[in-house]
Amino acid sequence: MKSQGEEVFKNILYPKYQFDERLKINREVNKPPSTLYFELGYNETHPTDPKLEKKHYRRYYDDELENI
Repeated sequence: MKSQGEEVFKNILYPKYQFDERLKINREVNKPPSTLYFELGYNETHPTDPKLEKKHYRRYYDDELENI
């Protein structure tokens, strides 16, 4: 993620979408790795307005915060 210019220090990330003309829906692009972020929320948006999106990713810690 860091090599792609993404902000790796954030605990909450919002997905980026690209409109698919063939299917007339928004498709998620550049998903964060599932080893670092947990997918939360659900898709409830108009196909042409991704600003109404409620889905987000939250950073996942596999150990106690004191040990990280």
